Amino acid sequence: MTQDAYPDQLRHQLAETRALLRTAEDELAAWRKGAAADRQEIFDGERWRPAADLVAEMQARAEQAEARIAAVRELHRPDMAGTHCDECRDSDSNPVVWPRPTLAAIDRSASVPLICQLH
Repeated sequence: MTQDAYPDQLRHQLAETRALLRTAEDELAAWRKGAAADRQEIFDGERWRPAADLVAEMQARAEQAEARIAAVRELHRPDMAGTHCDECRDSDSNPVVWPRPTLAAIDRSASVPLICQLH
């Protein structure tokens, strides 16, 4: 090999090494992405937690909310005439008009303002 060819060979080897490095970096990034997916962790605003734990917590909260909603529905029901709440009384012990705003708020559609359903 002549002295003139040596720098060309080094440039070629450097180019090959850089290509190998880019490939290795891409593979490492893909591996990290896959490893994160395998962990199935979610950042809850404070720390990384297993997704299964958060899903279980959300499920428990949803079940608790549904139980509370059912309790409110059981408590508020119309009287025989269907015009007043069977359970509720105002400060003078008078029956309160049915349907109750509490149930209207639970039943309201996100697209319909609450004020429209209460009147």
